[in-house]
Amino acid sequence: MIDKHQLRQSLKQRRRALNAEDIALASDQACQSLRSIERFQQAKHVAIYSPFAGEIDPLALLQQDKQFYLPVVEDNFAMRFIAVNDSEDMALNRYGILEPTGNQTIAVFELEAIVIPLVGFNRRGDRLGMGAGYYDRALAQCSEKTFRVGFAYSWQEVEQLRSEHWDMPLHAVVTEQEQIIC
Repeated sequence: MIDKHQLRQSLKQRRRALNAEDIALASDQACQSLRSIERFQQAKHVAIYSPFAGEIDPLALLQQDKQFYLPVVEDNFAMRFIAVNDSEDMALNRYGILEPTGNQTIAVFELEAIVIPLVGFNRRGDRLGMGAGYYDRALAQCSEKTFRVGFAYSWQEVEQLRSEHWDMPLHAVVTEQEQIIC
């Protein structure tokens, strides 16, 4: 079995090496693909994220007729989700990631869809994150009805990825090339 730490470092390095044009093209294709999924179309309260270090960028989704929320990282390895209406409501956090500055929060279990950045994934819906467990804690609070969708580049797919007992499987993974229903 492949070492998660080594895999994570390798995939993050490859992602950081992408140029802005490739990121923008892949992000646009992935956003278009996600918009076509019925469960996403029906969701009115959706959590997305601010891209960091070459991640696929979901912020173009903000143009939809939905209420979007972005995570704010807490000191206790938890996240709060705060409503965002435009990029002027954002500031950099201690990791250099844009976060909303407002105070309109939503309980995680009220989210109808959550778009999750991935470092790696497999077709069973297992995901490899950054390693700190922020999304693991948030996903544990989701409703069973919350549509959990990973957002990644197609090359981030890995054959062997061991899930842990606390991992919440994804319902789908959307890449610039395809929709994978898990």
